[in-house]
Amino acid sequence: MSQYLFLKKNKIKESEVINMALIKCNECGKEISDKAKVCPNCGFENRITFCPECNKKLSSNVSVCPHCGCPIKKNKNIGSEEKNTFCLSGMIIGIVSFFIDFFGLVSAVGLTLSIIGYTKATDSNNKKFAIIGIICSGIELVIKFMQLTNLISSGY
Repeated sequence: MSQYLFLKKNKIKESEVINMALIKCNECGKEISDKAKVCPNCGFENRITFCPECNKKLSSNVSVCPHCGCPIKKNKNIGSEEKNTFCLSGMIIGIVSFFIDFFGLVSAVGLTLSIIGYTKATDSNNKKFAIIGIICSGIELVIKFMQLTNLISSGY
């Protein structure tokens, strides 16, 4: 079915159609939308940027559009900061749980944050922080479990 017939059949105006260009993924080589943030085939991050003024494709290292002169703002990757936060928070809470822990609740929170951070982390440093948090929190949870079972079995 042609695009025109599809639009007419579904009562869509041509002005409502968003035009997307297909580009090749730098990792797997398959065609993806230029608007896609990650490749749906391999998950590789699409780092192609476009000028907000003239909408021309730009290389990732320019600060001014060579076509129209528009200044290009560099966006920080907010998602990576969030991943760092989970990893570091999990590690810190896991270590703190050795000193302050209420029936294993603090170490359980540290373990949860560390696991979330590990699954979201993309670089090895963040994964190391998350692993330290998992180990510390896990050890403290085992210790608290043993203490609570001894407390219960002694008739408290």
